[in-house]
Amino acid sequence: MNDIETNFSTSAEWYSGFTGKLDITNRSENLDGWTLEFEAPFEITEIWDAKILSKDGNKYVIGNLDYNKDLASGETETITFNADKVDGEIVAPENYALSSNEAEFSSAAENIKTNNNEDFPAAPTNFSTSAEWYSGFTGKLDVTNTSENLDGWTVEFEAPFEITEIWDAKIISKEGNKYVIGNLDYNKDLASGETETITFNANKVDGEIVALENYALSSNGAANEPVASENIPEPESSIDAGNYPSEDATNEPIASETTTIDNNENSRIEENTFVDDSIDTSSDNAKQEDYLDGSENDSDDSHLQVKGRFLYDANGDKVIMRGIENVVRYGEYQGSGEWNDPYENGSLIDGNGDCVDELAKTGANATRLIGGRPEEFENALEKAVDNNLWVSVGHVDFRDRKVIETIQDNEAYVTLHAQGEVVHEDENKWREDSIQAIKEIRSLGYKAPIEITAGFYGQRFEMILNQGKEILNADPFKNVVFVTQAYSEIENRGGVSANLDKLANFPAPVLVGASNFGIGTQNGYGNDSDTYKEVWDETYKRDLGSFYWAWSDAGYGDVVSSNRRFDGLTPVGDYIVNDSPANLSSHAPKTDFLLDADFK
Repeated sequence: MNDIETNFSTSAEWYSGFTGKLDITNRSENLDGWTLEFEAPFEITEIWDAKILSKDGNKYVIGNLDYNKDLASGETETITFNADKVDGEIVAPENYALSSNEAEFSSAAENIKTNNNEDFPAAPTNFSTSAEWYSGFTGKLDVTNTSENLDGWTVEFEAPFEITEIWDAKIISKEGNKYVIGNLDYNKDLASGETETITFNANKVDGEIVALENYALSSNGAANEPVASENIPEPESSIDAGNYPSEDATNEPIASETTTIDNNENSRIEENTFVDDSIDTSSDNAKQEDYLDGSENDSDDSHLQVKGRFLYDANGDKVIMRGIENVVRYGEYQGSGEWNDPYENGSLIDGNGDCVDELAKTGANATRLIGGRPEEFENALEKAVDNNLWVSVGHVDFRDRKVIETIQDNEAYVTLHAQGEVVHEDENKWREDSIQAIKEIRSLGYKAPIEITAGFYGQRFEMILNQGKEILNADPFKNVVFVTQAYSEIENRGGVSANLDKLANFPAPVLVGASNFGIGTQNGYGNDSDTYKEVWDETYKRDLGSFYWAWSDAGYGDVVSSNRRFDGLTPVGDYIVNDSPANLSSHAPKTDFLLDADFK
């Protein structure tokens, strides 16, 4: 064991849990790989900058990741995690021990009883994928018990990839490429001849899906302790996922791909079938049974809910917003980003919602309504819901009683664009202001997702990557969506594709703004005149939501419509609506719940 100094603190707290920060300082020799033991009565549900190797009762063993395995003498490593409270209280870890990982990996493995012996032969399995994207995939593992009935089970296998989410099982340990996963309470009984299907999301290895191998099914003994969160909706397969032409491709449709991997060989058996991108992608699968606040998902208390990097509707179907912003009434933007910044005294553009009727003809599944007095906002929201659009609500008086009633009556269809585009680039101030905004918004009774926009007019997406997790965890509902505006500078800050890759890997939904922002192009600090096309197309490839600024009367941005009507599409509008391979006319699917929308 090595000498160690520790400091435990919390950065966020909600009704049933907290975000903890654990600083560990190595006071001994340099370590090339490390593990940390400690005792804690709580359940860790998420962890960053470390991985859980085992949990035996109250004893945790966690270890380094690849990028932080070197811990020099005197160096401090900070580990962040979410955990459940114990009897409503935050309890501090204790009895820390820091070790080199060579010895500790061995002892951690010994604490996991998988009982692999001759009575439990290798399990007949079938591995397939139900979805695939640029950096990862959704895998399905069918495990059949060919031995005696099991009252609790574990499956061991080897795989070089990182599992990021799992359903119908829990990860007990991961040591190198070796995983041990186990049953949940409701599926612990696995009769002889019965098959259990386990679903997971994982990262590709060098851009490829790699097969699992060396399976073993066992009784779980006594060590089947949970590490991964169970309350995660099963991912649904998106018909649009992967069906996207490359820049040099022809206009021929791209086939969707179903990949089955032979468990005994590293071979991929691909079966291609054409799927029409215009088909609605709503699904009866992967229903979301309840919300993160523990409330039941019923018709009297429905709202969009964040789960991982996606939104889900009240039926549990995945939602990716793709639409156009629409100005109800302009205001004088001060750049403060103060969350309740209503536009009530500027130029009136769409007080009756007529533009919403026209915008809906594009095929968009969403719009962002900007500004308006309470009655004007109500008119526009009614038109949007009646036209089966998700609605991002911005720059209304969220404290106004009529606005509160209007939103809460239709909360199933809205997100709250409540924290706007601050001018400054102070990440710490942005984080604290955002957390305070969330507290104030929730105090008004809103449950809908809260949109938090990055600093410097929405351009500094790095703020989201660096501070977003802490903001998300400050919300008792964990129902936060982040927004960045790729109007200018994105090309000069690493390029469109590279930056969107980073946002697509962020563990919460991100909405990306696109616009042919004329003032930026004219003055040399923005993007070139075609950047909005790349932003629009590349967000679609990555299943990122996107809004174009704006439908009409948009100031500096090139508008979609020159006359506020669908028959007045500009060249920009033609691209967004018709010409883009990610056009709104056939690439903005609506769920069954949205198609049945009813304004109240």
